[in-house]
Amino acid sequence: MEDRLKFRAYDKKHKWVTDVTCLNMGTWRDIILVDQRSPIAASYCQSTDNVIIEQCTGLKDKNGRLIFEGDIMQYPESKEVFIVKIDRLTGKYLAWFGEDEFGEDDQLALFLQINDRGKAVVIGNIHENQELLEG
Repeated sequence: MEDRLKFRAYDKKHKWVTDVTCLNMGTWRDIILVDQRSPIAASYCQSTDNVIIEQCTGLKDKNGRLIFEGDIMQYPESKEVFIVKIDRLTGKYLAWFGEDEFGEDDQLALFLQINDRGKAVVIGNIHENQELLEG
């Protein structure tokens, strides 16, 4: 579960999701990001005011891809999609289907494993793939 300590960030200025290599929540409140679109994956610094930080759940989808809060997931045999969210009061990751309704089991791990739903795949994220939520 060391993957739970991984973060990514949506850079509001550049309008992309990227990896976080360092968080400084002290006086300077900045974050070091990796520009994955650069051929050399160069790092750059950004104020935390200009990013949305998202934590990894520690879980993987059907294809072995890490699942982060803000991911859009789908079951291949269904058109139904859901968003991975975090309940800031309990710290639980939730499967959100819209209209303020959470999955029957409020923990994403339970939702994906106990309900035989471990076949879900990450198909995008809420920042770069809003069109996946229309329907």
